[in-house]
Amino acid sequence: MFHDLIEQLLTREQEKGRKKRVRTERRAAFRRELMRPLQLEPLEDRRLLAYTATLVGGSVALTGGAAADTLTVDTDGGGLLRHNRFTALDAGFMSDNDFISGNGASDDTIMAAAVTSLTATDPSGNDAVVLAQSPTTTTNALTLTGGTLSASGFTSITDNGNLAISGSSDFAAGTITLGSGTFNVGTLTFNSVGAVVISEDSGTDIIGVNTAGSLDLDGSGSVNGAGLITAASVDLDAATGIGNTTALELAATSISADTTSGNVDVDNTLATAVNVSSLTTTGGSVRIDQSGGGDLTTGTVAATTSATATNSAGAIALDGSVNAASLVANASGSVTDGSNGDLAITANASITGGTITLGNDAGNATNFGSLTFNSVGAVVISEDSGTDIIGV
Repeated sequence: MFHDLIEQLLTREQEKGRKKRVRTERRAAFRRELMRPLQLEPLEDRRLLAYTATLVGGSVALTGGAAADTLTVDTDGGGLLRHNRFTALDAGFMSDNDFISGNGASDDTIMAAAVTSLTATDPSGNDAVVLAQSPTTTTNALTLTGGTLSASGFTSITDNGNLAISGSSDFAAGTITLGSGTFNVGTLTFNSVGAVVISEDSGTDIIGVNTAGSLDLDGSGSVNGAGLITAASVDLDAATGIGNTTALELAATSISADTTSGNVDVDNTLATAVNVSSLTTTGGSVRIDQSGGGDLTTGTVAATTSATATNSAGAIALDGSVNAASLVANASGSVTDGSNGDLAITANASITGGTITLGNDAGNATNFGSLTFNSVGAVVISEDSGTDIIGV
């Protein structure tokens, strides 16, 4: 028993010694940690993919994320398509020419000439896009010689340089302002709840369904297309015609359509009153056809050949000035010229309406080369020169 007691005492002493050594080592380690110089340690990359990009064949797509950003797209000096998302520090891109995000160390580039379609979208609806602008926000160009362009979901779409798209271009944003530099597209479609301001340096071909709070469209060539344009106000200016090959289809309250030469042909469908403030050409004819139930009022109407105004379900008020070789005014309701309307028609004026009242106010100046009228109601016409009545 005495031997066993001695062994127990020795074991206890050994355990005490072991615990003491452990405590000593821990104190030493703690002191070393306290004495260690402070230093920053890098964390893992936690940048969000604000934009993602895909490249399949010649189809390029850029898709925005939840954050509010500005996307730029242009063609770099070597002809490569370029964005600004690498410069903007989005994760997943090897360079601003990389169009497959999150593809490891691969830099997936494409020549702009090889692009068949470029699509930029912002599902969150809080981004802006600037076309033909470099990542450093300098003026540049975006040229797609064999492709189409679609940009949608943005708060605004603008350009900061020359834009040339050989195929269709489709823009949808809160506001759209294009044409700060040279702007040329194959066909044009736009949709916005706000202002749309576009200036094209060639003929404009409008297709599809188009909407705008207001539209200001200028063309260095002609403006044509069977696409429907719905807007509160439409201001069209062209060099060689408006609707001269395909009549423009509008649904607008206020309309202005002026061309340097060529014909103007506009169809408008609206259930409420429509005001055409200006309908002019210095080399051709002008025509406005209103339907849908709203009355039609015209301001300045000028043509070198014929001027035509029709309203299949309402009245026509020629309240401004009409200067043309011939005039056709045909309404299911009344045809009037207000208190200050001036009609200067060198050849025939053909007037058809439910009632007709022209030239009877002191502010009117009314002159026709010849006159033809038809009405189921009263006809009151006062001409300031000789009257030559012809036809049926």
